[in-house]
Amino acid sequence: MRLGCGILVATLALPSLCHADFVLQFLDSSETPKLITPSGNGGCISEHCGITNTFGSLPNPFINLFFNIYDQDGVTLSDTLGITNSPCTDCITTILDSDVEGTALVPIPGGTKIIEDGTLQTAATIPLTGTGMGNFVVQFQSDVAEVPEPSSITLLILVLIGVAVTAKQRLSNVE
Repeated sequence: MRLGCGILVATLALPSLCHADFVLQFLDSSETPKLITPSGNGGCISEHCGITNTFGSLPNPFINLFFNIYDQDGVTLSDTLGITNSPCTDCITTILDSDVEGTALVPIPGGTKIIEDGTLQTAATIPLTGTGMGNFVVQFQSDVAEVPEPSSITLLILVLIGVAVTAKQRLSNVE
């Protein structure tokens, strides 16, 4: 009898323990970022993506998370990401702005610095409340510019010096 009660209690408790995460992904590997999400209002135009997702309730009525995403050099700003629940308290608005060729992207004041590495990176995980709710997870993947390693640059300089010395010697032999 006790085993049967234990199974009954476990069966009734499991649905409240089960949850699914809501994952929002921005893929910025081309000139126009792509937004991958199960549902929401919004989309991408040129180098700007914005989406609003509505949930039953949020544990924190004030969400203001901002990120400045830099290239691997840690200096060049590649993207900005904002996650807020303004103007509504049961929704989350997420906006990704990517750099436009020839136009400098302005960093968000006070934004957390993230260095992009070309993989799918998680910027934020926000717990959701309500039955069957898990976390609201925001991820991004940016294209990374190939930055030559210092050893490659040194090798290139040595090769150029060698070519210059050889050319000078050939000119000396011709005279």
